[in-house]
Amino acid sequence: MRQNDASPLADELTAIGPGAVANATRRGNPLRFATHFVILVCVSIFTLHIYFSWSLRARDIDDAQVSAANLSGALAEHAEATVTSVDAALFGIVQRLEVEGNSPDALARLYPLLASFVEELPSLQGLFVYDSNGKWLVNSMDDAPWMLNNADREYFIFHKTHPDRNAHVGTPVQSRSTGDWVIPVSRRINRPDGSFDGVVLATVPVNYVLNFYSRFNVGKYGAIMLATLDGTLLARLPFMGATPGSDVSQTDIVRYHVSKYPQGVAMITDKQGKVWLYGYKRLTRYPLFVTASRSYEEVLSDWHTQILIQSIGVMILLVLLSWIGRRLVNQIKLRAEAQRELLLAREKLVEMNLKLQKMALEDGLTGVANRRQFDITVVNEFNRARRERQPIALLMMDVDNFKKYNDTYGHPAGDVCLQSIGQLIKTNRAADFSARYGGEEFAVLLPNTDLKGAVVVAENICQEVRNLKIPHSKNSGGIVTISIGVDAFIPDPAGSNVIDLISATDRALYIAKARGRNQVCSTHELPEQPPAISVP
Repeated sequence: MRQNDASPLADELTAIGPGAVANATRRGNPLRFATHFVILVCVSIFTLHIYFSWSLRARDIDDAQVSAANLSGALAEHAEATVTSVDAALFGIVQRLEVEGNSPDALARLYPLLASFVEELPSLQGLFVYDSNGKWLVNSMDDAPWMLNNADREYFIFHKTHPDRNAHVGTPVQSRSTGDWVIPVSRRINRPDGSFDGVVLATVPVNYVLNFYSRFNVGKYGAIMLATLDGTLLARLPFMGATPGSDVSQTDIVRYHVSKYPQGVAMITDKQGKVWLYGYKRLTRYPLFVTASRSYEEVLSDWHTQILIQSIGVMILLVLLSWIGRRLVNQIKLRAEAQRELLLAREKLVEMNLKLQKMALEDGLTGVANRRQFDITVVNEFNRARRERQPIALLMMDVDNFKKYNDTYGHPAGDVCLQSIGQLIKTNRAADFSARYGGEEFAVLLPNTDLKGAVVVAENICQEVRNLKIPHSKNSGGIVTISIGVDAFIPDPAGSNVIDLISATDRALYIAKARGRNQVCSTHELPEQPPAISVP
């Protein structure tokens, strides 16, 4: 062993000293160090490859779930918009029939309206009016058969036996006028005494729905379905023998998901053991839902290809990489961490700015805009209306006898009362601007609204406050009410200003309260001298 130590390297270490020997020992054999390092790098890269492969798989699944949820949401919005537009036409026709009746002259005047609705709405195939016995009275088609009776149809029986005035989406049928599959959307017609007087029907072609669905790519085996909440199939793409009107209530997606939750994503295994990814959503206003499904295997098909290519690339990289691999990985990690911290700091800054902005411009009690934001907005909207020569309206409202309410029920109850009214006016119309003007006084700014329209909005708000039925023993009628002053005009570029609008509206509010409260007063009703009437 002594002879083995007698080498040029040992002699050099002895000459350098004990410390140098210790350092050289700690450094070890450079070849061994390089080997261990390369092995470590290779193991690390291989481990990262496995990790990122599974992360990519999870991401693809998450992306597919998000896509399914987004697609079902878009399909639901389309279905909602389609039925809503059709329902709007039905509502107008019902109102006209109930006012003018179904005399031959009234029906003759109604025909051009039906035809114009069908021409303007691509979702409509036809509009039909039936009397209380199911006889055809008038329809939008020139060449449709007239001597038919639809008393046996599901939608006719439904309206005849249900007093519900809302729109009804019925079971798909084959049109007796065209032979096409259609989705019936109908409304009931009532006589003045409330009894059944017939049905107004709109037919939406199933092909219209399927043509819209064909724009979306759900893969080779995916499907899109529209059905009622009770499990009646309205439309499905691809068709695959699913006749409109079929019962799908016993399918897993309906029994365990749609029936319990308004929207979501679900993984379902069919009887053949095939896994499907479903996105589903119910419609908000109508008892319908949509689903969009893709094969789980198809969702991961791209992942399999990507992983194969990446694995080949990793194997080549493991051959080419050396000791710089570990350092490169560390640099990437440091950069990613720095970027994450930067993003977190930015998110916190944005969140803080939003909170400060909300505190500065929103009333903390009612959630509507505060006086400061109102002062800014009313000037901006007034100037815009003056530039564009458009009308602008302002409602000033005050809670009747609110001091007595606080004295009777306490200030906490008063706060709850103001919150309820604030929430009501905040959700009144999307284009309007609502604010708390001060105390129990609120203001609503209505751009592009004339005096007549503003009075209608004010009357609706008055009625909605009464509908809240908040008890108020010290107020006339025993419930909380409000008084509203209304003014509206097209600003004169040369003379009028925003003070004129606010002052006139405030005076109208004063007159409304002087006349007995719980009412609307507009500026055209103002007397030359304000009445000095005190109403309890």
